[in-house]
Order: sequence, then structure tokens, then C-alpha cells
Amino acid sequence: MKRPFLILLSSLLFTGCRSGEQLKTGSSPDKILHVQSDAVIPARGECPCTIVNAWIEDSLLVVHVKYRTGARLHDFDLVTDGTLLKSLPPVVTLYLIEKSVTDRRYTWVNQELRFNVSPARQWAKNQVVFNLNGYPDPIIYRYEK
Repeated sequence: MKRPFLILLSSLLFTGCRSGEQLKTGSSPDKILHVQSDAVIPARGECPCTIVNAWIEDSLLVVHVKYRTGARLHDFDLVTDGTLLKSLPPVVTLYLIEKSVTDRRYTWVNQELRFNVSPARQWAKNQVVFNLNGYPDPIIYRYEK
């Protein structure tokens, strides 16, 4: 009689102590880099999510982000005001902008964002360096014109 009671009690303890947080994953369809001289730029280091990793695949900037959300994945844009640091190769800062979200944020999400960065080719012959706001490492975009 004690054994079934202990099994029931232990199963309730181990299943009842979860935090309620789940981990969702997803990816977004490819979008394009927006170059807008009048873009509303967030403060340096201010990012709507945690950037886990970022890299270039062909002409796509792939950004792996983590953030809290309710029932759906969030939508992000990649923008720059086009201001270049005077260097060779040129350096431009990119910003992830989260479109307005009003859901409760109770679940962690890992999401892969993909942005076509070919508009950056206008700034140099074969290479541009991106500083992605909220990500510590420069991202080198090499291409042939």
C-alpha cells in the first residue's frame, strides 16, 4: 500500500514543479534589408531579443534569436540608416526592429531570421562589415559584383 502511494506522490512532485515555460522554435520567411535615411534607430545595445548567433549564407544574413512571447512568433525587420564608418571595407550598423507585439510573454522562443542583405552592395566593391546591434562580433559580407 505504501509503494503505490509513494510512486503517486513522487510523480506529482516531479511533474507539478515545472515552471510552465516551454521552448518553441520557428523560422521566418526571407526578408530584405531596409536602408532608410529617416529610420527610427534604437539606442546602441538596445535590442528586442537576445541574439544568439549571426552569420552570412550567400546574400542572406541569418540571425538566431531568443525571446519571450505568447502564442505566436514575432515579426522583425532589419534596418539601417545607411551611415557608414569611414574605413576599408566600409562598416555599417544594422538594427533588428520588432513590429508591435501586444501578447503576453510567457514562453521562450528560438527563431531563425533570414534577411537578404544584397542592398549593402551599393557601398563597396566586394565586402561590407556589419555591426549588428546587440551582437558582439562584426559580420563580414563578401560578394562579387
